[in-house]
Amino acid sequence: MTMHDADAPLIDGYHSLVRIGRGGLGDVYRATQASTGATVAIKVERVLKEETARVGESYSLRFKVTDSSSNQPKPNLEDLGVLVFLAPGIWQHREPAKHVGNGVYEMNFVPPQAGVYYVYFQCPSLGVQFNQITALILRAMKTQ
Repeated sequence: MTMHDADAPLIDGYHSLVRIGRGGLGDVYRATQASTGATVAIKVERVLKEETARVGESYSLRFKVTDSSSNQPKPNLEDLGVLVFLAPGIWQHREPAKHVGNGVYEMNFVPPQAGVYYVYFQCPSLGVQFNQITALILRAMKTQ
């Protein structure tokens, strides 16, 4: 019998979504990829704990991508993308993440003004779209 959590998102190309974790970054689901039968999951962890950026200065965001079912790093993802936008969506920046080693990736951006920024991730090769992982939240402050 195929299980699927009642509140799990419907993701095209995947079935049998079962929540396997919940934390500050959102829910993590184990799913079966319909085309291959492979079990997949993804978890994004912030590496740098600094949640405040400075307006007009480059901010480097590092994060680690792991397979939630094995807890092993997911290195060399060539299609890992990052979307940063200033609430309520008046400014945005997209760029590919750069792999810096052992499943750790980095992206840089310069916040143009003070406010709250949301950071979303996508990885088409893993079947993950921007709206499927809870955003990281950063605050940008003016330099004193």
